[in-house]
Amino acid sequence: MGRVKSKDRIRSRSLGSIFSWHVIMMMLGFIAWAVIAFIIFNLLINTNVIYPSNYVELQISKTYEKLISAESITPDMIPDACKYMVFKEDGSVVSGNMSDESAGVAWNVVLTGAKSGD
Repeated sequence: MGRVKSKDRIRSRSLGSIFSWHVIMMMLGFIAWAVIAFIIFNLLINTNVIYPSNYVELQISKTYEKLISAESITPDMIPDACKYMVFKEDGSVVSGNMSDESAGVAWNVVLTGAKSGD
């Protein structure tokens, strides 16, 4: 490769070394960007500004025992992001936030124990 003379004409650098220096700086910049993004993302999750992807699952796990042992279930006991339906033993709907079609599927799940609702 050719040589590039510096302004002081004492030291010259090859084009390959200039290219290598730029590639290395871009890689270091990308790594720094990734580390900073990771730190900011974890900080936002830890301060509950954003929720992790399994947030609702964790909320359900926390309230499961309370719901099982409760005499009556009220809407304020259910985590906010959950769709639910409360049935009487005969299948009539007590409360819930699901559509009528989804309520039928949910009742079939209760009867059969199938998780797909078929």
